[in-house]
Amino acid sequence: MTILGIGGYLLTRAAPAWWRTVEQDNPISIKSADDLQNALGSQFTAVRPTASDLRPDEPWRSDVWRFGLEVDDANAWLNINLPQWIESDPDLPPWPENIQAIQVAFRRGLLFVGVELNRGDGQSQHLVASVRPEIRADGSLWVPADKIYIGRLPIPPDAVLAQAQARVEQILPEELTANGQALLGIFRGQAPLAEQPVIRLGDGRQVRILEIQPWKRRLIVSCQTEQRPSDQADRSGP
Repeated sequence: MTILGIGGYLLTRAAPAWWRTVEQDNPISIKSADDLQNALGSQFTAVRPTASDLRPDEPWRSDVWRFGLEVDDANAWLNINLPQWIESDPDLPPWPENIQAIQVAFRRGLLFVGVELNRGDGQSQHLVASVRPEIRADGSLWVPADKIYIGRLPIPPDAVLAQAQARVEQILPEELTANGQALLGIFRGQAPLAEQPVIRLGDGRQVRILEIQPWKRRLIVSCQTEQRPSDQADRSGP
């Protein structure tokens, strides 16, 4: 039992095997983050041909299109551009001081989301959730937790998330309590991440997320560009 206890403790203190530290002043990482942001902007705003199966009585939409997100590029953006974006938006709460880094990993059907926390004693602690992205029949996006990891030690998610939800006011600062409760409910499968996973564009269109498929260090995202409901009078396409 002592050996098992020591082994479990060591697992909780270890970083996930896939964790790769991103140096915020690394020129290669900065370029990766900027290139990803620019590439996604180009993909979302691109002019798309009208869907081949569009009926005359339907609002305008494009054929399904896809893009792949490389894990290294995603982690560069999360740790370099995301904090800057949050800091520059006065409507968003400040970046939590105890979060040192955010990382993701893509495996077969699973998306791993992890944070590195400053424990306050000079040591760090890694908390990770593996989720299965799912677009349901009504179009909503769900990401229930498959497992929770403290370091490399897997923990059944139900008990951990329920306890965290009950103690969220003690864990998070007051300005983040509501967001923390909502996020924990999403991981518990109590609510979708998005009722309608769409990205609104400035020209009357929107991009709808149809499928998210993690696969071998890449995230394959299937999308469709469509006319926003308030702009459906013009069906000739962008």
